[in-house]
Amino acid sequence: SMNILNFSEKERTTILRLVAGVLHFGNIKFKAKQIANAEDGSQVENSKSLEIACQLWECDVEAMNTCLTHRLVGSKDAILIPYSVAEAQNARDAMVKRVYSELFQQVINRINETLSNTTGAASKRHNFIGVLDIFGFESFAVNSFEQLCINYCNEKLQYHFNEHIFKMEQTVYASEGIIIDGTNFVDNQSTLDLLELKGTGIFSMCDEEINIPKGSDEGFLNKVLKTHAQHPNIQKPKPKECIEFSKCFAVKHYAGIVFYQTTNFLEKNKDQLHVDIQTVLHSTSKCKLLKDMIHPPEPPSVAPRVKKVAQKTRGGQFKIQLLDLIETLNSTFPHFVRCMKPNDNKASNDFNASRMQDQLRYAGLVEV
Repeated sequence: SMNILNFSEKERTTILRLVAGVLHFGNIKFKAKQIANAEDGSQVENSKSLEIACQLWECDVEAMNTCLTHRLVGSKDAILIPYSVAEAQNARDAMVKRVYSELFQQVINRINETLSNTTGAASKRHNFIGVLDIFGFESFAVNSFEQLCINYCNEKLQYHFNEHIFKMEQTVYASEGIIIDGTNFVDNQSTLDLLELKGTGIFSMCDEEINIPKGSDEGFLNKVLKTHAQHPNIQKPKPKECIEFSKCFAVKHYAGIVFYQTTNFLEKNKDQLHVDIQTVLHSTSKCKLLKDMIHPPEPPSVAPRVKKVAQKTRGGQFKIQLLDLIETLNSTFPHFVRCMKPNDNKASNDFNASRMQDQLRYAGLVEV
């Protein structure tokens, strides 16, 4: 595929090295390191994985080891503050997510550049055929920020499906002279408002909690439950309904109720890459693509102080990308293919009627 899209051998090798590095960094394990007169720090337990990963990304091993287990505080008299094991893991995860995300976007840009490299009238066309593979709702024993994003996406796409399919059906009936009463379907707009409204939406409240002093997962949970105490699509879990019910809130999606545990919600929403890691990647790596993807922020200038611009959160970025997707879908004429799971045993010729009925109901197909 890369050959067809005119990726050079050097580009292919660089992309594969970066992806391999992501996997090897993911294999790094940390263990506690005792520090006199201070809380325990952390250190890399399997240094070989770190060496291989740094070799693939062509960056300095010692510098990378330091920035994964410590953070630099201060500007003039800077000091190193050790990370705990959990903090070191978060730093590593934020780094590989950032690099993989930037690399993915680079590949997409490169593909678009190749495909649009035409002349004449063809270069002005914007016709395309897109295939959107939608993963279904997620509801596990423990659901976190990732499941909230996925389920929000499904709510948004379900709303698009309802709006398009039912309007289309009504148009067909009218053209054939068939008189019908208004077609009723479950409107999930209230759930979307609960999730995405500015100020009172769950994503906005999570962003706000990040920006206030001493914001916490517990504070975020309390505000969500208090603000939406009378909302029909949110509820406070009862004991035995979910794991650690006191740390959870429940959202009534069109596909059913999902319990979300707020532990590490704020951290996952921030998911920001510390400037130390950005500096090490940009300054020590010999990989040009990696250096181009990761740029540490500019140092503070002596110019008059201006209002600090809040960094975009993961939830905020996800909302923007989802709105762009919906805008694109609204400009097209979509066709829908619904895939049904006949049974939970992955067996052939085994159709579970109740299982199928649940999926049809959740997908809004019963009304259609």
